[in-house]
Amino acid sequence: MSFFKKGFNKSSRSTNVLRNMNVAFICELMNTLLGFVSRSVFIAMLGKSYLGVGGIFHNILKLLSLTELGFGTAIVYNLYKPIRNHEEQTITNLMWFYRKAYFCIGFAVLTMGLILLPFLKLLIKNPPNIPENITLLYLLHLASSVSSYYLAHKRCILSADQKGYIAGIYTQVFHTARILLQMLALYLTKNYTLYLCISIACHLSHTIWIAHVVDKLYPFLTQLKPQKLPAEFFQKLKKDISALFLYKINRVIIHGTDNLLIAAIAKNGVVAVGLYSNYLLISETANMVLGIITSSFTSSLGNLNASDEDSKKEKVFYCILFLSAWLYGYVCSGIFELSDRFIELWLNKEYILGPLVVFAIVLQLYIRSVHYAAYAYRITNGLFVQSKYVPLFTSFVNIALSIWWGKLWGLFGILFATSIARIVTIGIVDPYLVYKYVFNKGVLPYYITYIKYTVVTLAAMFIAKNAILLIPLHGWLGFIVDFIVYSLLFNGIFMLVFFRTEERKYLTNIAMSLFKKHLPKLAAKFA
Repeated sequence: MSFFKKGFNKSSRSTNVLRNMNVAFICELMNTLLGFVSRSVFIAMLGKSYLGVGGIFHNILKLLSLTELGFGTAIVYNLYKPIRNHEEQTITNLMWFYRKAYFCIGFAVLTMGLILLPFLKLLIKNPPNIPENITLLYLLHLASSVSSYYLAHKRCILSADQKGYIAGIYTQVFHTARILLQMLALYLTKNYTLYLCISIACHLSHTIWIAHVVDKLYPFLTQLKPQKLPAEFFQKLKKDISALFLYKINRVIIHGTDNLLIAAIAKNGVVAVGLYSNYLLISETANMVLGIITSSFTSSLGNLNASDEDSKKEKVFYCILFLSAWLYGYVCSGIFELSDRFIELWLNKEYILGPLVVFAIVLQLYIRSVHYAAYAYRITNGLFVQSKYVPLFTSFVNIALSIWWGKLWGLFGILFATSIARIVTIGIVDPYLVYKYVFNKGVLPYYITYIKYTVVTLAAMFIAKNAILLIPLHGWLGFIVDFIVYSLLFNGIFMLVFFRTEERKYLTNIAMSLFKKHLPKLAAKFA
């Protein structure tokens, strides 16, 4: 750990963003390769049914994660200011309190998970024909989930101090070890129970090691005696947690109930969950790769919003919105146009879901991701209480529309309902709060800008789609050529339309300045 400097982060925001982005990008490229290889091995060794079982249990555990109440977001937000001011005693007090809180949360998740045991048959109406006991598999999934809560608070200080790259490196080491061990176990034994046991062992080892690293980097956490936090802190925390809990409910319902509804409503529910999970792997992989770029800004935004640099806040906001719209517009359009062909080449035709369902999947990704600028500014400015009831309305709309449209249109209806529920609630309210409380102006320019980016995205997608239809090549060669042509056309159109904008110029200038700053260092290393 000698290459990680002890103490607080003293680097500039741009340097921190670049460092976190580079590490996360390399890690995600590795995860992408590992993810597709391991999924291929999983399907070859175990088949569709196990994919469906894993997806259903994953969603049940997402529901149980409601117990976390939004503590993670509250932890990071409350650490921004004391870290900026190097208040070691305050940080120690906060971390000690969060340690006890996460221990209670882990115990609560375990208790609630055990309470759900008698109801498994209701959640899985048509259990797959597999030799393993469903209850045992559920308990192993539960154990893996619970193991992630203990000592989880340690990771938060790295995020708040703009050192997410440290956690990223060690997470990648343990993740890679887990995937390789699991693939080896499946190849040798085809034993799903052993596969899950390896996951539990790796999760526990990873959590313990991150805690050890944090204690080495911030030795005051073990040297200072924790003191009781003031009553004012708990009063504010209570308000923030009550609001964050509602947002947590909404997030879990939106992202954690789709598989359950698909299993209950859609035709061949458990198998449909398995087929959907393959497309979800593609979209979530793309989301994580690009999320590296956008989420690398979050801790730096917390640092910016904890300062008094008001004139810079709105400028950075629009640059992040532009970057999100461009990157996710490109990715979502590409997934819509090319994913069916990729699934056919990777697996075979029986795993294809068709363009309508793919459209619903990418629409979810686009709406959620382009919203990042408004979401990030809301949470880094501590705007938790002002809209605490909006998530409840979002959840109600999502469940109602999912059941209604799921019965009418099946899998497409369930997924499409999620997008509509989000855009008509949180998609409207979050930017309104940011403009009202942070920028002190009307929100209409945001909505106009959002619509403008969406229209250009759809136009670029339409032009690129019709262009690649003219390419007569097939197989992997045809897929690669189509991808290259699509990428050139989409990005060329987006650059042409927005070349003269301030956002494009600002981001280009940052990229060039960072390149000039770090190029000599890289050249010296390889000299």
